[in-house]
Amino acid sequence: MNHALPLALALLAGTCGAQETPLFRVAPAETPWPERTRVLVHPRTEYSVDGGRLLRRVDGGPAEEMLCTLPEGPGAVRRLSAEPTSTTYVLAERGLFVIDPSVVHLDPVERTDGFPEGRIVGADADARRRLWIATREAFACVDTRQFFARVFQPGVEVPPGPYEDVALMEDGRVLLRAASGLYVYRPDAEAPPRCRIVRAGGKAWSAGQRVELAPDGRLALEVEPELGCTLRYRSQRHHLWYPLDLDRPVIEGLEPGEHALEIASFDRDLRSSEPIVVRVHVPVPPRFAKRTLSLFGCGAAALLALGLALCARYARPGPFGPRRIAWVLASTGLVLGIGLQILAAIVPHARAWPFVGFTMYTEVYREGERVYQPALLAQNEIATWELDLTQAGLHGDGAWAALLPLVHGTPEAQRAFVDRYARENPSSHLTGYSVVSQRRVLTARGPIAVAPLVTYQHLAEKSR
Repeated sequence: MNHALPLALALLAGTCGAQETPLFRVAPAETPWPERTRVLVHPRTEYSVDGGRLLRRVDGGPAEEMLCTLPEGPGAVRRLSAEPTSTTYVLAERGLFVIDPSVVHLDPVERTDGFPEGRIVGADADARRRLWIATREAFACVDTRQFFARVFQPGVEVPPGPYEDVALMEDGRVLLRAASGLYVYRPDAEAPPRCRIVRAGGKAWSAGQRVELAPDGRLALEVEPELGCTLRYRSQRHHLWYPLDLDRPVIEGLEPGEHALEIASFDRDLRSSEPIVVRVHVPVPPRFAKRTLSLFGCGAAALLALGLALCARYARPGPFGPRRIAWVLASTGLVLGIGLQILAAIVPHARAWPFVGFTMYTEVYREGERVYQPALLAQNEIATWELDLTQAGLHGDGAWAALLPLVHGTPEAQRAFVDRYARENPSSHLTGYSVVSQRRVLTARGPIAVAPLVTYQHLAEKSR
């Protein structure tokens, strides 16, 4: 159906009520509305909308209707939008869903910090892995690597709602349809954001210095603010960005040890500044210092051994021979081992103690929750497959530790990994890789695989 004429008439009728902002301008009356009901993604998968249903064809084969993790289904499908990683967003009657060629179930888009409340009525993805969305009352930009969002201020940055739909034009501009008219916005028109740290840990900060913190692991920052920007940080040991309060940027709860933290500004279009690395050292609390724990442990062991020896002596009169000595020592070791296990469940940084960190395995999951598993996917021109980290030559204390060099490493190191794997496995014809979080939704019918979150993608020509 051609919507050009109704749109033009609506624009002419609503011009008087249109409310422009410095960022959003009224769209010309002849502006066509993009309709996307078919997308082609890698590897050779086509999604299409037929009568409100989402269908998939692989290599031109028969059409297969996609399922949904919601028992009631997504409702009538309106629009499809694919990002460069092959992740496809499906705008439907009951909101926004995501799917990937590796799965057959649609799943509602996750909402993390900054995400607006309410049902999503419009959405479209661009080539920079951003999702432009609208609810009835809010317009926002979403980072699809982690699904955090930045909401535009109604009446200041974006015309006031209610909003009806969002679409991307071929040149990258964003169309926003509101009750007051049709508006157009050009992302990335301003200079990229910058981040400048003035003070860290209560002292003037300069690049390369190490910040000494108190044992409570609290890092207070003073950052030169940038108009329209938000502030985030992440540890170089992981990939997740966490928000910081611009008025009072404080990072709390850092565990004892050395930390390398990246601080970055994100503008309204979620472009990131060059991260600034702040290296900090958190000392062990005095009560848990090695000298204190050693003295306490030796004293406790001596008292325990003495108590057990007295019990053994008076429980059975007679000479205190080797068998009783062995019983006392074995009992002392057993009680101390149990005590260390209990202490490990109490002390926050006890997970770093060898053979004691059992608390990391006691997570409880509930129906409807999502389980994440980091993985490395390799790809060539026609296929995508999962790589075994050890066989790929990646090692570390856990999957993320092994994968981090492929995320935070230099472009030269990333290219070197692709070249080395392709050289050692010539039949793979490797052209790139993706670091992902594979996801499963826990349901009464069992776990259901849903579209993974693509943290980072490296291809022969470019990275995302």
